[in-house]
Formats: sequence, C-alpha cells, structure tokens
Amino acid sequence: MTTIGMIANAIRLDISGKYTIPELPCEPATAICAVTGVETECLPRNKIIGSSFTDNQMLVAPNSKFISVDTFIAWFFGYYGKEGSKRLKCPERMSSWLVTKNQDANNPPYFDGFYELDRQGVRDFVINYLVKGYMIDDEIWSIYVTTSYKKHGSLYTKVNTGNKAIVRFEMLDVDCSDREKLMEIWNRLNIEIRKGFGRSILETLECPISVINKIGLEDWVYFEQWAKPLFRSPLYKFMCYLLPSQAELKEEKALEIPSEPKKVDNEPLKLFL
Repeated sequence: MTTIGMIANAIRLDISGKYTIPELPCEPATAICAVTGVETECLPRNKIIGSSFTDNQMLVAPNSKFISVDTFIAWFFGYYGKEGSKRLKCPERMSSWLVTKNQDANNPPYFDGFYELDRQGVRDFVINYLVKGYMIDDEIWSIYVTTSYKKHGSLYTKVNTGNKAIVRFEMLDVDCSDREKLMEIWNRLNIEIRKGFGRSILETLECPISVINKIGLEDWVYFEQWAKPLFRSPLYKFMCYLLPSQAELKEEKALEIPSEPKKVDNEPLKLFL
C-alpha cells in the first residue's frame, strides 16, 4: 500500500461531490509506474510531468517512461475554491492533509478518506487522536504537514499502521510513536508560550533581552537548559509548529476563568531524543 494509492482510492470513493478529477490525457496501458514502482494502469510520463519536476530522486523506478493513473489522480484532483474561480486547488501539493484506510470491514474507523487540514486540524489529530491511541491497528494512514505548499507530499510521506507514527513535516520525518515524550515537550512548550515567550523564541532559543526582563531571567534560564538538548530535533520543531497562534491565545485569554496560575518545576528535565 502506498500513500498515492490511498489518496487515489479515497478520491474515487468520495461521495461529497467536492472534488474534481481531471480527464485522463489518453487511454492508459499496463506498465511500471516511475513514481511507485508498481505495475498497474499507467499514462505516458511526458504527459504528467515535465522539465519543471524537481523530485526525480524520489522516483522508485526513474527509468520508466510511465506514471500510474493513481498518481495522476492523487496529484491533480482538486476543487475550485471561490465561485467562478478557474484555478483548481490540488490539496496533495497545496495543503496539509491526512489520508486513511481501514483494513477491517468489521471494525469501523474513526476516519476513512482524504482530509485537508489546517494547523488546528493537524493539532487535533496529533494531540486528540494519535496520542490517545485512537488510530487502531487496522487503520493505515499517512499525513503531510506543510507551510510552503510546493512539494508533492505523497512522494515523501510514510504509510503508518500499528504503533508506527511518522508525520511528514516539510522535509522532516517526525517520529510521534513515543507518546509520553511527545506530550512532555508539548505540555512544556504550552506553558512557556503562555508566559509570553513567542513561537519564534521557542523555536530558536534566541530571546530578546526585553522579553527576558519582562518575564524573568530565572524562567528563561531554566527553560533554555531544558530545551537545548531538544530544540534541533524534528519532534521539538513539529511541536513548536502546533502551538496556538497569537489570535488563539488572545481568544483563550478572553474566555479564561480566573484561577491559580500554572507552575512548572524549574529543575531542568533530563529528556533526550
């Protein structure tokens, strides 16, 4: 099972009416797909990709002159965003997304299909479903998270099942299988961002003196000690991406019921990736 095959199957079975599948450029023929290496119904490669394609190193069978119909569907299905729009938005390349397939017909999945995600959607999946164990053993899934909207995400994603949990975040493979480690980083970053250390500060560990003076040198020193062994890791970078935006934090604060402030033990934690 490949991510491309999962996306193509999900779109073929989609009954929402949202998506458009472009007409095939010609009749398909059985051949080896350059992208997946699978023998299946294919189209001529030169009708699908041209000289502007820059991911040749990701092709499984680069010498093949054919690309599968599944790849064509996965890469070029889409929808017209605004009424009257003539440009088709292709989510596989132009958004973050999750695709799932359940292998057990007697065990209904929590998800089944293709889902376009924003940052909040990615956060909800990782923190409220993946960490809590809702991705059951019979569920096969792939997820791609991007902020650049340029790459064919399906070329880079891993297919997950069982305890495997690899999230493709831009050009990083993020291993989310250690739920305890993930939540320790997530919870600590959430405490720090609510103190006033912004996302870019947490990402880089470069904090302006004005922010340190405002929040407190001791708080910064203890956080920096904890974060230094972690901040270059894919998991730490991904958790920073998932943090709430300033708009979300303002909304949260407006709805907040006054209570005792959260505290964190300032002893540096011995956590290494």
